[in-house]
Amino acid sequence: MMNRTPEEIINLRPLVFLCGPLYDPADKKDRRKILRQYLTGFKTTLSYNGKDYVIEPFALIIDKVFNTEDLEKHQNIALIEEVIAACAYKNYIFIDTMSTALELGLFANSYSQNRTTALLPKDYRLFKPAIGYFVEQTIKKSDNITLCIYGNKRINKFIEGGKRVIENLVAFKSNQIPGEIERDIKKDFSKGIESFILRIEFTTDIKDTEKILYQVSANGIGMVIPPRILFYLVETFGSINNIKNALLDYFEYYECEKNKELVIMSILIRKELCTLDLASPFEYSIIDVIGSMSYFIEKLKTRVAFHQNYERLRYAPIKRWRARKRFSAYELFGMDIMEMRQMQSLFGYNKKKSVISKNLLINGKKRKIKMYSCTSEGFALRSFHLKLMKQLQKLIELQPYSYAYRKDRSIFMCMNQHIDSKFFLKIDIKDFFNSISKGKMNKILKCHFCYDSKQAYEDNVIRRRSRYLGEYVKEWLGIKEITDICFVNGRLALGMVTSPILSNIYMDFFDERFHDNYPGLIYTRY
Repeated sequence: MMNRTPEEIINLRPLVFLCGPLYDPADKKDRRKILRQYLTGFKTTLSYNGKDYVIEPFALIIDKVFNTEDLEKHQNIALIEEVIAACAYKNYIFIDTMSTALELGLFANSYSQNRTTALLPKDYRLFKPAIGYFVEQTIKKSDNITLCIYGNKRINKFIEGGKRVIENLVAFKSNQIPGEIERDIKKDFSKGIESFILRIEFTTDIKDTEKILYQVSANGIGMVIPPRILFYLVETFGSINNIKNALLDYFEYYECEKNKELVIMSILIRKELCTLDLASPFEYSIIDVIGSMSYFIEKLKTRVAFHQNYERLRYAPIKRWRARKRFSAYELFGMDIMEMRQMQSLFGYNKKKSVISKNLLINGKKRKIKMYSCTSEGFALRSFHLKLMKQLQKLIELQPYSYAYRKDRSIFMCMNQHIDSKFFLKIDIKDFFNSISKGKMNKILKCHFCYDSKQAYEDNVIRRRSRYLGEYVKEWLGIKEITDICFVNGRLALGMVTSPILSNIYMDFFDERFHDNYPGLIYTRY
């Protein structure tokens, strides 16, 4: 998969979908053949940011790319047509009969944002109300369908060895593209480069159908992708998993920059603790839509019926390319630098105002407890700790062997694991919280956000090397500052809101290693 994503993409070979009556490639008078030949040789040069781009339409006659038998075996024909119609830059449809007029419904739907031109023979009024009234009413109700009335002639065609004649067929005069259609094409392809630019942008506004609509829930993020953007993603990245990774890359740059709360959700999706669900405006599953697009793209690569290889249907990345977004530790924990500095100042210089110590007798043992002062400083520090605790709970999935200080877990559940055991070994760590130093906690936190957290723990904690390859963090600035605000005199304090979750994070690698080394034992920690 590509690991870089362009901000903008120009479609240099935009699809043009040619529709109409039955296509006959052997007939020199066939209007779709004449129109395709004209479009194949048509080029227009447009400028963008001081650079010229040549736009060459890819005129597609679907009858030549697929055959009905092949489609029926592998694909949903209706979906294939909808995909092509929605992803094409322009649709031209020859309207001769009621059956061809009905095809306009395919292009007038809400998710097809491209333009469609109904090509109507000048003498169509002779057939009113069969097609005239229907076409006029459809176009009046549509924002993206226009009408092009062209000069035509009527011909008869002999088939089946000259034994049968089809009368009153529509043809171009002199078998050349009419001036009305030619002017329409030139006007369409000279409107400006913006018509050919794709921008991978996101929105929460359901009315904005040109951007990727997203919604955040407790379970993850749902995205609805416009057809043309999805077509580009399928062409570029292929599988749905690669598409999801690419979309996350984009999402982290454009949305996480604006809303730091989304940083956590993006990381949870990458760690498979939450999901990224994709959908499209089509009335089919995203798997079916991507499958149809992939099938279509593959067919274009292998068919050379028009001497137009798919390699010529291409996109040009513009502006700059970006690698995967990584976050500072501040962003990772949902903080900003100003907030962190305020907490450092509060806890570093006014510790006596925010924290007090008390000696308590618990189960016959003397315990030194740190408590938040009943002052504005104490309340501010507790609020900060609560926010940090929630972020840590989201970011780090603990091993199932720990039961203390965890939601929906209890000492009863812990003991129940051993109810059928005959032998027991109970070990207690003396002065557990106070035995955890700030320096070691920094190492453990870094390990959790490395590409291979297990290997990072092996390298940096067991073997005492200094080798942290961060998966989500571009710089470790912020880790030390966060632990500074959670530790008292360099030790984890009993009584602080963040201490229980930090103690579980500290022991998490130990829990995993113990279970891996002794898989036959029932191990729990409380």
